[in-house]
This record gives sequence, structure tokens and C-alpha cells, in this order.
Amino acid sequence: MIPCETGYTQFYDKNEHKGKIMRNKKSLFIVLAIAVLALTLSVALVACGEKGQPEPAFLLASESEDGYATVYAPSDRDFRLMVLSDPQVDFFEKYKVVGSPGNDKTYEFIEDFVKETDPDLVIINGDLVMNDNFLVSSAPFFKRYAEIFEKLQKPWAFTFGNHDLDGRYENDSATMDSQHFQCSKEKLITYFNENYKYCLLNTDEKCEDGGGNYFVNVRKRSGELVYSLCLFDCQFDEENYTYSYVPTANQVRWYKDTINSLSDKEYGVNRNGKTVKSMIFNHVGIPEFKTAWDEAYNDGNVTENYFYGHKFEGDYTNKYGDMPEDEQIFSVAKNLGSTTAIFMCHHHDNDFSVNYQGIRLTFGQHSGYSHNYRTTHKTHGNNVDDYKGWTGVSFKRVDDYGDQRGGTLVTLDVRGGFEITPVYAKDALSNFKEKYYIDYDSVAAALDANPDFAGPVARGENRAWKIG
Repeated sequence: MIPCETGYTQFYDKNEHKGKIMRNKKSLFIVLAIAVLALTLSVALVACGEKGQPEPAFLLASESEDGYATVYAPSDRDFRLMVLSDPQVDFFEKYKVVGSPGNDKTYEFIEDFVKETDPDLVIINGDLVMNDNFLVSSAPFFKRYAEIFEKLQKPWAFTFGNHDLDGRYENDSATMDSQHFQCSKEKLITYFNENYKYCLLNTDEKCEDGGGNYFVNVRKRSGELVYSLCLFDCQFDEENYTYSYVPTANQVRWYKDTINSLSDKEYGVNRNGKTVKSMIFNHVGIPEFKTAWDEAYNDGNVTENYFYGHKFEGDYTNKYGDMPEDEQIFSVAKNLGSTTAIFMCHHHDNDFSVNYQGIRLTFGQHSGYSHNYRTTHKTHGNNVDDYKGWTGVSFKRVDDYGDQRGGTLVTLDVRGGFEITPVYAKDALSNFKEKYYIDYDSVAAALDANPDFAGPVARGENRAWKIG
């Protein structure tokens, strides 16, 4: 018992005292837990930005501080870029005669393939739309691509190929909302910038030639530049009324100036020649591609510079013309020491990757079901019902080498290394056999049976396209 000042005796209850201590400790624990939780949430909110939203996976050129579209590399793995080549939806769909399923199948393929492979960024390296027609707008065909990527919520970019808004069919009065005539590249770029938040398409006004020359930068969250991706426009040559086979002197100068500017910002002006890592995407092949293939493949006795693939067509050796060497893209890229890889397409059947003088030169896998792919001909018809226009049709290439449509995966690590790997649709798509498989025996039989077709169809020794 403990004496009390009031004269009463106060009893000391050990159990009650112990309970008060436990309750006080419990309260203290709850307070500390709440404090830790609040601190954790505040850190998370800071990481997510001022408004508590997750940091964006990419920024459009108009949103970034340096004026270049930016895609952020994941912190826990390598960056995955998927290159698609020549999907080339065709207004006339004339290649249905020789087995191509058509435009709807191309759009479905793009959606399924990107969804299944799930890259961080997609680049379509030109010839999205073939519309050799003055009277019909190409805008709906381009919009449909954009709608796919909006649906998938996947950042993407593209180069203009020789068929994309071909300058021969451009009309100054046409807009992206016109039903007739084809608008300019500049109008399409403006429309896409205003309406499609996942498209990184842009044009750098510092480049004096073409529309749609731009860079996309891959960065760490810290801001460090991992890779800079240069996308060239296939410029329309007004003087010769055709497309330019190689990047022009002004385009090459812009590329060099941009690489030097990015390198100065990254490493300082006293960088002793150190440059940022870069890759080039140009729809039409530069002359070095054929030379590189000939040396690496070496008539089948492949050298260490051969990685994979086939070359069936295309000789670009004279495309520089009389352009001085210090204005030629490969020479400038090699001397600058920034570019590690150059990608092209244009010739649908090719898909090789070789090393040439320290730069990896790669033909992308064909990525469409609208145009010709490993089927050749002397002449072709002009629409889906024109069988009489087709002569000299041959399926030898697809018979002997198979259907290797798909995409080209470029894996970038944060230290600047890279890997380039072909990804075949037949391997990547779980629904390939049901949805995208083409039986060329059936196609050839139907052709030969048509009274308007001046056959027969030439065939190869194998059936490499067959799936068991």
C-alpha cells in the first residue's frame, strides 16, 4: 500500500501499471508507423512528380527541355527498340493477286506484333503508305497507324520513305482532313503533333532539306544520354522529280551538327573528340550496304562481319553520284565516331545484318501483308481484279527461303552496348498460323487456274514457308 495525501490508502496494482506501459508503447509504435508511412508516401510522391502522377515513359519534342523527343530507359533492364520496315499499305491492294492478304491484315499485324513483343519504342523505317494517286488522300492510312499506337499506349516514331506522301502527288491545297489529294509532310507532322500523344514524329527546322528529319533520345531517369536515334526523311528531289537516294549534303550537315551539339552538352566543349552514341534510320539504302554485304557474305564463305540474313536485290554503289566524300553520310558518320548502326529497308526481300568498317549495317525484316514479299514478277496488274497485267510471276524466293516477316529488335544497354536480332512473326505471334500464315501452294494453284493469268507460276525446290 502507498500512503495518499488525502488520507486514504492507495493500492498499487502491478498488472494495471504494466498494462498502461504496454498501451503507451503500442501508441508510440502506431505513431512511428504512421510517420514512416507518411515519409514513404512523400518520397513516392516526389518520385512521381509534384502532382503525384507517375513519371512519363517519354516526352514529346515540344515537352522536353532540349527540344528533342525523349524516351526513358527502364532502370531494371535493357532498353528494347523494335524496328518495323515497309508495312506499305497499298491503296490499290493489287498484290492480293499473288498472295498478300491486304491492308487490313497489315494493320492487324502491326497491332498484334507490337502488343506481343512489347518493346519500349517502335520505329517504322519508312514506306507506311503507297498511294500513287493524285485524287485520293493518304491521310486516313496514316491516321490508322497512329490510332493503333494510341490504343496500345506505345511510343513510336517513323521515317518518311519514298512512297510516303510522294512529292509527285502533293497538292498545296490539301489538308489532313481533305478527302481528295495528298497533303504535305509538314501538314501531316503538325496534325500528328496536335492529335496523337504517343507519336514522336517531329521535324527539326535546323535541317534545310526535307520534312521529318529529327532525333529521338534514349535517356536514363538521371538525364544521362544512352543513345541518340537519328531519323532521316527520304527527301523529294524537285529538280529531278524523284526521291533522293541518299541523305543530302544539308541533311548530313544537320546530322553532324546535332551530334556535336548533343556531345558538347553531354561531355562539355572540351571533350577531346568524345561523342554520344547514335544510330541512323534511313529508308533507302546508302551505297555501302552492297559493298558491306559482298565483303561479309563472301560468296557464302562468310566472314566474322556477317551476322545473319539474305540479300536478293539492290545495288546502291553509284547513288552518291558526284557528291564529295566529306558530304557522304557513311564517311561523315565513320569519321565522327558516334554512329554504331545504320538501318534501311526499301527492298522488301532483303534482311541481312553485317559489320562494315566498325558500323553495323542492317536491313530490317519486312513488316507488312499488303505489298510484295519474296514473290517476284516482270509486270504487275493495277488492282485486285487485274490478272492480265501479271507476267513472269515467281515464288522461288519464298519457297526456298521462307516467310521471315516480322521486326528487328535492337537491345540497348545503359553503357552504350547493343544487340540486333531478327524477330520472326511465325515465332513471336501465338496466332500466326490461324491469322497470318499464307499457303503459297494454294495461291499458286488459284493463279494458274485463272483464265486471265498468263502463267504458270515459277516455283522453288523447297517449301520453306510451310508450318507443320
